[in-house]
Amino acid sequence: MDNNKNILNLSVKVALIAGIIVIALSVAYYLVVYLPKQNEFKSRQVADKELQNRIDKCYEDAKKFHADYIKTVSGSYLEPEYHYNKKVKKCLYSGGSMEGKLDFDNSDNGSTWNREIRDVYTNEIVLSVWKGAGTDAITNYWNNKDKLFSE
Repeated sequence: MDNNKNILNLSVKVALIAGIIVIALSVAYYLVVYLPKQNEFKSRQVADKELQNRIDKCYEDAKKFHADYIKTVSGSYLEPEYHYNKKVKKCLYSGGSMEGKLDFDNSDNGSTWNREIRDVYTNEIVLSVWKGAGTDAITNYWNNKDKLFSE
C-alpha cells in the first residue's frame, strides 16, 4: 500500500511539474511573442492611419493649390495630378500650361507649353520642362515624374 501511495504521490508531482511547465511556457509565449506582435500591429495601424490622413490632406490642399495656380496661367492649363510621396514626404502637384497648338516637338508654330511638379506646401519647383528644352530633357522629366509619383 505504501508503494501505491508513493506511485500516486510521484504521479501527482509529475503532473504538477508538467502543469507548471505548460503554464510557464504559455506565459513566456504571451510575453515574448504575442504581446510584441500586438504592439507592432497597433503601431502599424497608427502609422497607416497617419499616412492616410497625410494623403487625404495632400489631395485637398493640392486641389486648392491648383485653383490658385490656374489663376496665374496665361493660356490654358494642363490636367493636374496630385500625389503624396512617402519617400520624400512631400505633397506633389503636377501641372502646367500651354498657349497655341499643343505639340511636344521643337517646331516654331508660335505655341508654348510647360510642365512642372511643385511641392504644394513650399511652392518649390521640384521638376520642370518646357517647349524647346530638348528631347533628352523632356524624356528625363517624364521618367523622373513617373518615379516621384510612384513612391
